[in-house]
This record gives sequence, structure tokens and C-alpha cells, in this order.
Amino acid sequence: MDNLTDIKEICLANNYNGAVFIANDEQVIFHDYFGYKNIEDKKPFEINNKFRIGSITKQFTACAILLLVQKGLCKLSDAIGKYIKDIPYTEEVTIHHLLSNSSGIPNFPIDENYDDYLNQSNFHELMIKHVIFKQELHFKPGSQFEYSSSGYLLLTYIIEQISGMNYEDFLKENIFIPLQMHQSGFCHKEQQDPAFVSLYDVKDDHIIKAQKIDMKIASGGGGLYSSIDDLYNWQKGLLNHLILNEALTEKMFSIQTPITKTGGYGYGVIVDTLTNRDQSFEMIYHPGNGPGVFAQNNIINRKYHLIMLSNINDKNRFRKTYNEILDLIINEL
Repeated sequence: MDNLTDIKEICLANNYNGAVFIANDEQVIFHDYFGYKNIEDKKPFEINNKFRIGSITKQFTACAILLLVQKGLCKLSDAIGKYIKDIPYTEEVTIHHLLSNSSGIPNFPIDENYDDYLNQSNFHELMIKHVIFKQELHFKPGSQFEYSSSGYLLLTYIIEQISGMNYEDFLKENIFIPLQMHQSGFCHKEQQDPAFVSLYDVKDDHIIKAQKIDMKIASGGGGLYSSIDDLYNWQKGLLNHLILNEALTEKMFSIQTPITKTGGYGYGVIVDTLTNRDQSFEMIYHPGNGPGVFAQNNIINRKYHLIMLSNINDKNRFRKTYNEILDLIINEL
């Protein structure tokens, strides 16, 4: 790749704060950090820094469910009423609908006060009963796409019900340890670890400390942290079928719910096709954002990797930087 200097210039020109990683199969092409892990003290990033990854978490939740399918412990066609009792419309919605964001279950507001539930050992059950299922379905399950983090909280609960393990332990035993993802885990409220980056938001064009939210609320929809190296191991692990067999990987990477003419939602990933100079490029990716994070990880043509992690929830700056870097990569292919 001849334009590594251009990538640095793009990041610097846009005042990007975070990590950028590019690889071609097993060859790392670019791996660098810009700005600071702690802006107040001007502390630079380190190679093993841990970032929140927001909704990239959904990839891991989807993989966990598919692992349970692979083990023969559940089916994609299972109605969620098999695992969630005494709740409306659970016979209409299947695991497939939850994974593919086609359930019709409305999103719950993540920024409301759920302290009464967070302090209870049956947090997920309380959220399901008293928050998520208090609303009517938006549409007939399977009839259209609507992004729903509610669905991924339900999947978190289903993983725990089937496996008999808590969500974090299941991921650790079945995904993180096998793929040597030693810098990945669930964001706990009072986490003290010098490898964690500081978290920031943007308000009125000023960078401020991020709002503190208990990531149990996001659960399997957005509660994980990871690092550049770990996410690279994750993407290689998926492509090389180190966790899921080929058939289930293809289900994960296939459009299950169309969104546009060229793309749609798979299981925990967005799948799309870009065209440049009469060439088509398959994109498998997921963005992640929220308090203290804007991120995206891409697999291009099942070969190229682009991972960007920022500790500032700044959509405009991140998107501009990401789009310019992606354009450079696509123009080189």
C-alpha cells in the first residue's frame, strides 16, 4: 500500500483521536495512534489500550448464539417463548428475528434511570418484563428491518438461559480465550485498569468527559471493550472458521434483512457492496458508538481489515476520517 503517509495526514488534518489499523490477510499494513488516551494529562495511547466498542458487541453476541446452534442447544427458528416465559408475543418472535433486527420489538431508551433494576441479580428479567415488553410490536416479525438493541438484550438473556453461564464468562471461555483476545471483556461500572482509555463526548463542539452509564443496560448490544489486536484476532478467527463452522459463518455474513438495494443486516453485522471503477467490494462491518466511543471494524472482500477505535463519541470527526481512509483503501484494491 503506497499511501501510508496520506492516512497519517488524514488523521492529523481531521484531529482524529484514536487508533487506525489496516491489514491484508496476515500482513499488517498500518497500525498507529493519534491524539491521547487521556486528553487532560496529554497521555499518549499505548499498544495494549482497551477501548469501549459499542455496538460492535453485537457481533460477539450473534456469534455466541450461533455457537449454541452449532452445539445443538438451540435453533435459529426457535420462538423466544421457549426461553422467555409469561411475556406477550414471544411465540411470534424467533431467535433469527432478534439476530437480524427484524423482530419488530422497539428499542428501549438507554439513558433512562434503571437503578432499581441494576441493583438486582435478575436485571435482565426485570428489564424484559417491565421495560422491553411494555411496548407493542412495531411490525410483524420478519417483515422489515428496524435496529433494535432491545433484541440484543434479549439474546444476552437467552445465551445465559441456554448455557447456564453469565454472558461475559460464556464469551471468555468460548471466544476470547480460544482467539487469544486477552484485552477484551465486559465493561463493569467500577473498572480500574490503567490500560483503559479515558472516555469523552462532544457537546457544542467541545470535548467533555463522557456520561457515566452502567453497561449492563447495553448488555450484549453494546457492553464490551476490546483492543486493536484483539479485534484483528476476532476477524481472522471468523474468516478462518476457528470458532464457527463455515455454514454458520456464511449465515452470519449473509444478508438476512435487506436495508438498501445493495445491503442489509446479517447476524450482528451489516453486509453491503460498494462499487468503484466497475469493481465491486463486499463490506462486512458494524459501527459502534455511545458514551466514550466511536468505532468501526470492516472486513473487505473477506481479505482486508480496517479497524478504527476512538475514545471520543464524535460522529462527524470519526465519519470524515473513516470515509477518507476507506476511499484510499478501495482505490488501491
